[in-house]
Amino acid sequence: MDLSIIIPVYNVENVIHRCLDALKSQTLSDVEYIFVDDCCKDSTVEVIKRSFESLDRSKSYKIIHHEYN
Repeated sequence: MDLSIIIPVYNVENVIHRCLDALKSQTLSDVEYIFVDDCCKDSTVEVIKRSFESLDRSKSYKIIHHEYN
């Protein structure tokens, strides 16, 4: 990877789409997105997964889940 971008997330289901839209518009081809889930209680993680998998970019992101907040 040329670049890794780390994005912490916690209960941002209603606004995460703004971040995802900005990430998808990046022009670099060898970028890895690492989302750090701090025990979200909403569906933020599912929104992230659907967004990347719908673009067939499922290998360009990772989600790290914390055990507790």
